[in-house]
Amino acid sequence: MKEKRNLILISLGIVFLIAGTIYFQPSFFKSWIIKLESDTYDRQLRRYYRPLSSTPSVAIVAIDDKSLEEVGRWPWDRDKIAKIALELKRLGASVIAFDMVFSEPQSNAVKEVMAAAPALSKELEPFLTQFDADSALASALSKSPSLLGFAFTTNGKKVGTLPSPLLTLSSDEIQESLIPNMNGYICNLPLFQSASAGSGFLNTTIDSDGILRFSPLIMRDQEKVYPAFALAAAKEFLSAPFTGIVSTKVNDFQVIQSISLGNRTIHTDPWGRILIPFEGPPFSFPYLSAVDLLNGKVDSKQVQGKLIFIGLSATASSDLMTTAISPAFPGVEVQATIANGIIENYLPYKPHWGRGLAVLIVLIVGAIAALTFPFISHLTAFIASLAILGILEAINYWAWSQHGLVLSFFFPLPTLAIIFVLDLLSVIVGDIKHKKEIKKIFGETVSAGTLDQMLQKKGTFTVAGESKEITVLFGEIWDFPKIAANLSAPQLKEFLNGYLTDVSEIVFREKGVLDRYVRDQLAAFWGAPFPEQNHASLAVKAALAMTAISKDRKIGIGIDTGTAQVGDMGSKFTHSYTAIGEPVDLAHHLKKLTVKYSVPILVSERTKVLTENQFNYRKVDEISFNGKQIPIYSLTG
Repeated sequence: MKEKRNLILISLGIVFLIAGTIYFQPSFFKSWIIKLESDTYDRQLRRYYRPLSSTPSVAIVAIDDKSLEEVGRWPWDRDKIAKIALELKRLGASVIAFDMVFSEPQSNAVKEVMAAAPALSKELEPFLTQFDADSALASALSKSPSLLGFAFTTNGKKVGTLPSPLLTLSSDEIQESLIPNMNGYICNLPLFQSASAGSGFLNTTIDSDGILRFSPLIMRDQEKVYPAFALAAAKEFLSAPFTGIVSTKVNDFQVIQSISLGNRTIHTDPWGRILIPFEGPPFSFPYLSAVDLLNGKVDSKQVQGKLIFIGLSATASSDLMTTAISPAFPGVEVQATIANGIIENYLPYKPHWGRGLAVLIVLIVGAIAALTFPFISHLTAFIASLAILGILEAINYWAWSQHGLVLSFFFPLPTLAIIFVLDLLSVIVGDIKHKKEIKKIFGETVSAGTLDQMLQKKGTFTVAGESKEITVLFGEIWDFPKIAANLSAPQLKEFLNGYLTDVSEIVFREKGVLDRYVRDQLAAFWGAPFPEQNHASLAVKAALAMTAISKDRKIGIGIDTGTAQVGDMGSKFTHSYTAIGEPVDLAHHLKKLTVKYSVPILVSERTKVLTENQFNYRKVDEISFNGKQIPIYSLTG
């Protein structure tokens, strides 16, 4: 019981250590914990994601391998981009979002000739507009709701014109804000910016392991806060106003909780990021080849009323990302995925209280395991662990699919595993310790076969004190003092060793326990520690065998059967498995009486009753012992 109590205390200590590590995330464990949580999320995402609707509001026009093969390498002339935009408008696209930045002007061939040959300027001037691809694109952008992308940078360099911000922070709000602040940008030319309906940044945030899981919805340039490209596109498509940022002050900072878009609440992390709401592997969205649009081969049903994203998906493009759901995911589809999640209001998120719940689950599950595993079988513990993990998995799936809650239930798994292994090790160590104790106690008192049986049948016997019916045998050489007087020390040693070896082998052969030697006396008993139905018969057989090998050494043997106290007894310095009680005393007394009655073996009445169907007895006498009259018997053959 002490071992189980210690195991429970150690297991509970491990549970609290794991819970504390998850909650406080010490620096030397933080990256490891984040990695485990991230990997767990990736696995959950690939199992739990909601498949994309069969009629999504978002489609993608891809600059794909087919387009590059027919039109030529990227970037294309902007007149081709303009033609795509006009074709999409003709087909009824609701909003066109260009996943690209037009930060530099495209050269005009007529201008270049005029600069090289000024004398031809007057004749060429009427053709300037015809070859002005930038003006053509700006015109196309202005004819339908169009969104452009731009990129924030951290190198301090500022190119192009920023669009109008979502909101402007006060000086106090700037000091408290956790919205990422960028010191540079690459934006579109004013010509394109003014022609478009708006812009959004294209930046995403790659985790430390190189995998894209989160994407920011807001960033700022000093006091001005700007939307992500996908957020701006969804806002335009829904015609929904930006209605604010919900945050709460923690210490000196405003921790972001959500962003409001019309009547939609978009839950975010403290920095305004969301988990990308993947609804399938790459190319789950409807894809249209850009070259098919240029060639007029796209049906209006594929475009009408939709939010259209235009971007690269070609195999060799640099806009392929490693994401939580796939190692190669087109960047334009990432933007489409975020926008579609906002439009469909499908935005799974990690709640701010998720870590606290993870700690609570670890404490509950760990405490249950710590308090129960030591008292149940390993198979039951294993099945119980699987059942607990199955229940947590079901809760996790329900929370994700029904409420969009991404919960981290990974840590109960190692907690249960550690406690299970600890319990298993404690049993193994306890078993080794038990075997050592058994060998120490019985190594020289039972046969090798009996010892092996005892080691294999752990739990079927005990070495603690117990009352049992046993049969006790005492034997000694009648005339040992005379024999000893005529022998030298070496001769006496050889004599005793030979005699005691012979009689001990008989005890072992008959499954007895060798209790002790006292000079020439031997004490043994049967019926413990294992229950033995024929203990009296085995003792009598052993006595007859001893007398048979002792023809030149007359011995006397006393045997009694009765209830005695047996167990591992002694001091902290030495102890042994022995028997104490009336049967021991009577057997010892009967051994002495063999000389008086000149018989080699005397047994008590209880022994005689148990074995009279196997051996012949004659009554020798009745003796007084411990205030009782006791018949005694000798064997007659």
